[in-house]
Amino acid sequence: MLRILLASAGLVLGASAAGLAGSGETGSSVHGFWETPEDTSIVRLFECRDRPGDLCGEIAWLSQDEPQRDVENPDPELRGRPLVGLDILWEFTRTQENVFEGGEVYNPDDGRTYSGEIRKTGPDELELEGCALMVFCKEQTWERVPADDPRLGEDS
Repeated sequence: MLRILLASAGLVLGASAAGLAGSGETGSSVHGFWETPEDTSIVRLFECRDRPGDLCGEIAWLSQDEPQRDVENPDPELRGRPLVGLDILWEFTRTQENVFEGGEVYNPDDGRTYSGEIRKTGPDELELEGCALMVFCKEQTWERVPADDPRLGEDS
């Protein structure tokens, strides 16, 4: 299973975060590439294409040990789409200097979408909280990855 997910009350919440391709941004920006726990995926966080100022994210790299297609999607027509390049975080709005709220997280492990919050807790650290029904919540910590990480050049 894709390990970019959080388990809570039997629910699995998907997430990862990363930034502008090739940007190598550091410091105060949340844009960039972020590795999820267990080193199974890297996510790119960037400014949403259709909602300037909001934060979105896509899968930039997956371990070859992970499923490469969206096989758990509830829509049978979408089950064959590749996970690398798939938007899984969208419409996170900055509410404080290092906090983005009101966004949604797609979990390719179960094909469900959850509400989420992203907090930048250090120059190279993010926390993503995913919630089902705003009651069952879990957090996951991601670490920044440089834009020149060799895995980002691999074919997934």
